[in-house]
Amino acid sequence: MGADSVGKDPLRGEMIALTKRLIAHVENGTTDHANDVFREPVTNYTDTAKWQREREVLFGKSPLLLGLSGDLPEPGSYRALTICDIPVLLIRGDDGVARSFVNVCRHRGAPIIDDERGKQRRYTCVYHAWTYDTVGCLVGLPSADAFDGLDRSEHGLRQLPLEERHGMLWGILTPGVPLNVAEWLGEALDREFGGFNFGSCEWFVSYSIDAANWKLAMDTYFEAYHFASLHRNTINLITYNDVIAFDAFEQHQRNGFPRRNVLELRDRPETEWEPLNHMSSIYKVFPNVAVTVAPEAVLISQVLPGPTVDTSITIQSTYSRSPIDSDERRVELDKRARFIRDVILEEDYFLNHKIGAGLRSGANDHLTFGRNEPGLHHFHRMVEEFAHR
Repeated sequence: MGADSVGKDPLRGEMIALTKRLIAHVENGTTDHANDVFREPVTNYTDTAKWQREREVLFGKSPLLLGLSGDLPEPGSYRALTICDIPVLLIRGDDGVARSFVNVCRHRGAPIIDDERGKQRRYTCVYHAWTYDTVGCLVGLPSADAFDGLDRSEHGLRQLPLEERHGMLWGILTPGVPLNVAEWLGEALDREFGGFNFGSCEWFVSYSIDAANWKLAMDTYFEAYHFASLHRNTINLITYNDVIAFDAFEQHQRNGFPRRNVLELRDRPETEWEPLNHMSSIYKVFPNVAVTVAPEAVLISQVLPGPTVDTSITIQSTYSRSPIDSDERRVELDKRARFIRDVILEEDYFLNHKIGAGLRSGANDHLTFGRNEPGLHHFHRMVEEFAHR
């Protein structure tokens, strides 16, 4: 890049500034701090009424990041997932527009699609073969004479709000609720996401991982204080322990983590810097998604409440930022995706289940977040502000 590339590319300038903050922290043995210690009541994790309120408000009526455009690469592509008991079906129509529907036949309530991903131009219920097209219209009705007077236009798939912006798929689980992604993100985060070219990312693989309460699962992503202890032979070999650069973007946040090679940049001109090779930029999209941007891949971790207050599921999806056009590229992506999955499954969430049991034991009446864990402070304050105000 040329000497004035930072000025012409605001995102690059932001990533360089973030990297400089992390270099300073590593050199000085410091990290970003909150103003005080934060105490989170254990009942905020275990109370069923609060959990139900969070499902209804945060997951039922708030914009949710459902995936990237690469989940629906061409007309007829679909992705099915269930969020808080709502079966969601994302389809890219023959007109190229991405839409969201409730994955339920309008005849007798059977699912339209059982597979998680695929491509087809007609969606036929296995029960009585009612058939829908890629824009959700009812186009096939066996024994139509038995349904004299039925208005097909009123029996298309139930549509949910969806907006595709910056190569990201955003939806709301309640029909008719207004959706404005730019407003939800805020000017700064909307601009930052617009610089990453997420629309060119290609989906590679997704894993589903069980965890305890959804907020306990989210807590995993907000700090680096545990790297040297819980991840001493994995993440700690790659990333510095207990060093973070925290920025709030209204209800959302960004956490920067320095990689072990970050100090190599001190002897290089900034015009030669590739910041994402030397630090991790992880966005926590409120209420439930962690977006990790790396040079060659994007990791989307969707944390979804389970059927009870003490359960959740994380859908962890890896997307390639360049074409998956060789066996070598597939091997590389597979190695990366499995590494992250195994760390989360065998280290973070293995302990997460034990923490859930610990909360139910009554040993603690609150959890304590240190000043070196500002992301946790911000997240839990936002949950209270948005769900329980």
